[in-house]
Amino acid sequence: MRKFFALTLSLLLLCALFAGCNAEPMAQKAPTADDAYYDYNNASRVYASAPMEDYEYLSEPTGGELSLATSVSNTSVAAGKKIIRDADCALTVVSATEAWAQIVAKVTEAGGYVSASNQWQVNEIYTSITATIRIPAGKLDSALDFLGSVGEVTNLSISSNDVTDAYTDTQLRLDVKRASLEQYYKYLEDAKNVQEMLNIQREINKLIEEIESAEGRIRMWDNLVSESTLKIRIYEEKDPTAERREVEWNAMTADDVGYHISNGFIGVVKFLWAVVQWIVIILAVTSPLWIIALAIIIPLVIRRKRRKAKKARLAAEAAAKAAE
Repeated sequence: MRKFFALTLSLLLLCALFAGCNAEPMAQKAPTADDAYYDYNNASRVYASAPMEDYEYLSEPTGGELSLATSVSNTSVAAGKKIIRDADCALTVVSATEAWAQIVAKVTEAGGYVSASNQWQVNEIYTSITATIRIPAGKLDSALDFLGSVGEVTNLSISSNDVTDAYTDTQLRLDVKRASLEQYYKYLEDAKNVQEMLNIQREINKLIEEIESAEGRIRMWDNLVSESTLKIRIYEEKDPTAERREVEWNAMTADDVGYHISNGFIGVVKFLWAVVQWIVIILAVTSPLWIIALAIIIPLVIRRKRRKAKKARLAAEAAAKAAE
């Protein structure tokens, strides 16, 4: 009995030793950028234990455990509000070209520039100008005050868009992705085979693309915040296409009445002049037909008058003979 017990114990020990020698080390998985979540309270990147497909370390890589918590407590988020301020203005002046020259000089002096402009003439008499101006945000109000001194501001709208939250969130995420990218470069150095290198490189490429996209958004916001967009429409006085001021019909002042009478009289004169112009145009276009018709009608009328005159003369001679 003792021999049987000893033999059984020996067999169990041999089986345990054999199993331990042939067992592979426990595989550890490398985290990916998608296996992380963002902690807004402490601004850190915390990686979960979810594995990356077909990516295993048969032994622990240099530098410690694969579970990672990358601290970004020193996140470089710009202080202060991020507000985009733009304006749209319609201006009535005596001379559009002179007013535009003054505006360009003022904008250049303020450190701004003209990004687009267009000039045309109405009825070959009035000049109108539209333009888009980029000016430092801090000088937008002074530029609007200057426009009021150049001419009459008939329409003005100012918009403000606060992008502080989106800017801060994007900056925090950008810092996290940069820290993750540095860690993946370390993983790439510790890769054991080609498959591991390809998997890590795929994650690196994904992070680089996301980082470049975030950096582009931040640059765009910085540009829009630092420089305001001012759209200007310049019209000359009495220009029929100019934007008119709004008038309250329930309580018009004497100035408003005179304004409408003047515009109405000018409108009637322009209508009559347009009628005369179209009559002249129609006569000029149909002139070949009139020439042909006159060439035919005038000889017929002359011949008819001669016949009547001849008949009248013959009748007078007959009457004279009869009287004799």
